[in-house]
Amino acid sequence: KNDEIHYWEAECIKIDAANKQVHCLSKHDKSMEGKEEFLLDYDFLVIAVGAQSNTFNTPGVLEHCHFLK
Repeated sequence: KNDEIHYWEAECIKIDAANKQVHCLSKHDKSMEGKEEFLLDYDFLVIAVGAQSNTFNTPGVLEHCHFLK
């Protein structure tokens, strides 16, 4: 078992596959002065873009449901 897995929520602005690096823009800036750009090195890259929930035009669904990614 490998406990060296890390998660970041960010916008990917560039993938450098030759050097195994991802250039990112933070979604949450700790300084509150704007978004922070950072670089990540990787061994394996998993790209999970998420999904958009379908309401199937069910009345009241937007007011009464919590959608999961």
